[in-house]
Amino acid sequence: MEQNILDFGMNYDDDIIKEIAELIDCGHICFLHTEQALVEYYPKDIDLFYGESNPWQDIIDKVAGDQEHYIQIEQMSSFQSFQVMEDFVAKKVDSLNFRSSLEETLRRPGPFRHFKYQVEQSAYREAWFDFKSQCNIDWVRLQLADHGV
Repeated sequence: MEQNILDFGMNYDDDIIKEIAELIDCGHICFLHTEQALVEYYPKDIDLFYGESNPWQDIIDKVAGDQEHYIQIEQMSSFQSFQVMEDFVAKKVDSLNFRSSLEETLRRPGPFRHFKYQVEQSAYREAWFDFKSQCNIDWVRLQLADHGV
């Protein structure tokens, strides 16, 4: 029997996987404690606290002090995120006019910003959020499988 790669990593609760997916989508750096199923995170742009006390320092130190048990869950690359947008257009947009408009948007400069604006102003807004969320969940599961957890 063939096993789907996304079947791995299922020893973690779906809620934990969804939480990680949402956090990385919001731009956080996420870590999973592989034994305790504990999620730790901090904002990607922590250098904004330059010269101030970093409120995330305790988490940074905690993860750095136990690297043996924490794995970092990465965000998708720009290329992968772009591919998610292309897949959404190809698989979920049934309006030919809107599909053509989105395809043109993806060919022009600033595709992420323009795609987001266009989709969020459309009847496909919720479908986009659901699709993107599922892609992020699948991405987290794939990374867990890559780490053998």
